[in-house]
Amino acid sequence: MNTAPKSMFTSNAVLKERYRLQRQLGDNPVRQTWLAEDLASGELVVIKLLPFFKIDAVAGFKAV
Repeated sequence: MNTAPKSMFTSNAVLKERYRLQRQLGDNPVRQTWLAEDLASGELVVIKLLPFFKIDAVAGFKAV
């Protein structure tokens, strides 16, 4: 069975030149949750990343 990659990103990666990832808060086959700094405001935010992969790779789901 195929699953999502263990980690799509690393700490200190910058997304869209706006969010610097600080640390990963959660990880499962459907999403990754990161604590990040909003570089425009300086505030800490939570970002959920949804990996895109074949739906039939997720247990219990079949592509139609």
